[in-house]
Amino acid sequence: MKGYEKVKELIEGELEDFGHFEIGELKIDKGYELEEDCEHYEIDIVCGYEKKVKTLYFQYDRKKDEIGIELSPESNAYETITTYDWRVKYFWMALLEW
Repeated sequence: MKGYEKVKELIEGELEDFGHFEIGELKIDKGYELEEDCEHYEIDIVCGYEKKVKTLYFQYDRKKDEIGIELSPESNAYETITTYDWRVKYFWMALLEW
């Protein structure tokens, strides 16, 4: 479960400076079969005073050493995110409603 620490670090790194969010427990997403090359995780983020809960779904690709995030349950696709370039916007697109 190499991806667990990487996903957790990403989430905490993006949200730790904002008191607006409460970070839930990062869990293995049991909706997926155990795959050789990928790990799947989910986490609940509580947003603001309204206490709206958003569940985020992540995929960690062991071969590529990349984290992906599911933007929409209907898409069933993961967009690659990193902490050092513009693709981190996918994290925010999945968390926030427009």
